[in-house]
Amino acid sequence: MIKIILAVVLLVGLFVVLNKAASLLLDNLQYAIKKTKTKPIIIGLILGFFTTIPELAVGFNAIYNNIGAVSLGNIWGTIIVLFTLVLGLAIIFNHDIENKGKLYFVISSFLLILLSIILAFNGSFNWINGLIVLFLYGLLIYVRFFRYKENSNILTRLHITKKKAAWSKFKEKIKYWFSNFRKEIFISSISLIIILISSFFIVDIAIYLLSYWQVSPFIIGLLIFSIGTNLPEISITIRSAYRGAGSLSFNHLVGSAINSIAALGFLSLFHNFSVDVNTSFIYFFIITCLVLLIVTIFYISRRTFDRWEGIALLGIYLLFIVFQFI
Repeated sequence: MIKIILAVVLLVGLFVVLNKAASLLLDNLQYAIKKTKTKPIIIGLILGFFTTIPELAVGFNAIYNNIGAVSLGNIWGTIIVLFTLVLGLAIIFNHDIENKGKLYFVISSFLLILLSIILAFNGSFNWINGLIVLFLYGLLIYVRFFRYKENSNILTRLHITKKKAAWSKFKEKIKYWFSNFRKEIFISSISLIIILISSFFIVDIAIYLLSYWQVSPFIIGLLIFSIGTNLPEISITIRSAYRGAGSLSFNHLVGSAINSIAALGFLSLFHNFSVDVNTSFIYFFIITCLVLLIVTIFYISRRTFDRWEGIALLGIYLLFIVFQFI
């Protein structure tokens, strides 16, 4: 029993280290990118990718150790955690959270999330499913950020013609980065190494706990890893809600959710995830549908969230946990 308690404490500590390293990586990358006067949209896309580093690191280690279901549960469990536990706490702390995001983007994102789960009802999530998810994710990002005229100049600048000696410009940019952002590159590199090492030990401890607990790897990922790898989202959302930046909190949640689904699509290119479509999985799917529907209704009805709605979302999260053990 003592060994189990120590293993759980160590697991929590490793999740803290993992997310602290991820925060350092993102902070230094964000500083360097902004100094280069990169467009906010491009910054968002780059940082959006790097927010999935914890999920990817844990995912690849889980695949290597033949417990890919942990990664699958982790990524899908992220959706429940973000839109019940995290959003619910943010609403309660801030009372009212205003939502200024594009409605079509929110609904499209939620449909993409549901599609990723529906594709697994045949008993697996393979590379074909992954390509479908990645294609739709790319299409969603394109429509969201690049279809408007005010952003058309971004595409023009991103287009490199032969006359402009692309290779020479690339070398100049690399030289500029290493000469002006040595400190940021060094800290980011160390942070990435820490992420990889800590994710290795996290998966190793998960294997140890699975040998004692009569719980499937999918449930471990769904209930435990989904919280551990999303500590940055939890802290960022609560801080922004405390400061009154409610709209930023909700938009951040939506972005984090679809980035996690994109991470699943990427991981599936390297591993065929087996899915046990049992009662627990069906409960998970039903509650996910319910959560996304409720959040969408709240979003459409008043464009703001009230405290009672936050309490309701926390209640759904507790209900979700209970259903996983029925």
